[in-house]
Amino acid sequence: MMQMELIRAFGGIRSELFYVVLLAVAGAYQFSPIKEARLSKCRMPLTFFMQHWEEGPWRNGLRLGLVCLVCCWALMLLAFVGGVMNLAFMGVATVIMVYKKLLEIGRWVTRPLGFALLVASAGKGPR
Repeated sequence: MMQMELIRAFGGIRSELFYVVLLAVAGAYQFSPIKEARLSKCRMPLTFFMQHWEEGPWRNGLRLGLVCLVCCWALMLLAFVGGVMNLAFMGVATVIMVYKKLLEIGRWVTRPLGFALLVASAGKGPR
């Protein structure tokens, strides 16, 4: 069985190409209409719950969790860029995701974050 060894034991990335691809995908996804549609639901969970009230609390909670996962999956994958065991990186990632979900501040975070990730991926590209 072939092992690619893309990820280190503590969750960091070994492959520079994989690193660049994750940054580029996460950056590009910040401009996606799918992400924006899901993020709008994550920003107003009470409205979401009221629209689907008849489905009950469990199904409603699972559905909102799935919507938020679709919204932030790319940023969650960046844990492998910074290292899943890197407490400082995970703290920064958490703060960024929280700010993205805040209605007023989040609109000012998403696009600059996308540009920053795309620039970082271009800067880390193969030399």
